[in-house]
Amino acid sequence: MTFLWGKKKIGGILIENTLRLDRLQYAVIGIGINVNQEIFAHPQATSLRKIRGENTPLKKLLWEILWNLEQEYFRLQNSPLEVIKNEYLASLFRRNGWHLYRIQEAVVEARIVDVGIGGHLWVQIGQEIQAFDFKEIVFLFEDKA
Repeated sequence: MTFLWGKKKIGGILIENTLRLDRLQYAVIGIGINVNQEIFAHPQATSLRKIRGENTPLKKLLWEILWNLEQEYFRLQNSPLEVIKNEYLASLFRRNGWHLYRIQEAVVEARIVDVGIGGHLWVQIGQEIQAFDFKEIVFLFEDKA
């Protein structure tokens, strides 16, 4: 999952699942946020510092993130799976409309249809719907006009 401010990336969440016989054994989750950084190797990156024009206290930000994660964890424990999935799909970047993606070496116009229970991204390309695993499909920042 990527966090964007406009069309600039400010951070992201990486989730790596380990499966055994189609069952989740464990998941490792990492959160990265560009906080006080000012110089970036990639032109489509930004930070809280660049957005707000001031440094963000790291300890305060950490406690806010932890508090929000805990609140969300409790909320998720008490919500039906269908509600969670619908909320996720509603907030999914580029969920609506046709956009440009890279699949291997090809650039294609596609539309996100769904996310499977195993984390596969279901995408419509032309009349065909295909499932993609992590890193098999990449959205392109430069989209059609």
